[in-house]
Amino acid sequence: MKILNLLLIALLASPVFAEDSGGSGDSDYDNRSKLNISAEMKEARTLIYEAKYRAAVRKLNGVIRQEYRNADAWNLIGFSNRKMGKYKKAGRAYKKALKYNPEHKGALEYQGELFIETQRFDKAHENRSKLAALCPDGCEELDELDLALNGIN
Repeated sequence: MKILNLLLIALLASPVFAEDSGGSGDSDYDNRSKLNISAEMKEARTLIYEAKYRAAVRKLNGVIRQEYRNADAWNLIGFSNRKMGKYKKAGRAYKKALKYNPEHKGALEYQGELFIETQRFDKAHENRSKLAALCPDGCEELDELDLALNGIN
């Protein structure tokens, strides 16, 4: 159910793209690059839905090679690594996602779940507080982290 929620959120949300560095100014190239990244993100989400986490990480690493500051890709790398039990890698990926987008609700939720899985409940509650501030009227990420903190999820 959690993975399905991730996919629904991810499919409804637009991808986070890095700011244009000014580069060549070739907008056709930039648009093709963004379309390619969008397609790779979609493929990665499908792999995650199918619980093919290793393949998803490989696909997401391709996204990162093209767009290093893609917080959505880093978040999904963290999610996939966490599901594979690679907690240190997951932690580093969530940290990067939040470095590039400190208000990334998905990364705050999933990092909070990592903290729960690694018995760092104080850190999980910090993430919950950040989500509560970002979602004064509530949001799915806050609800999911609350469920995890309450041991329901």
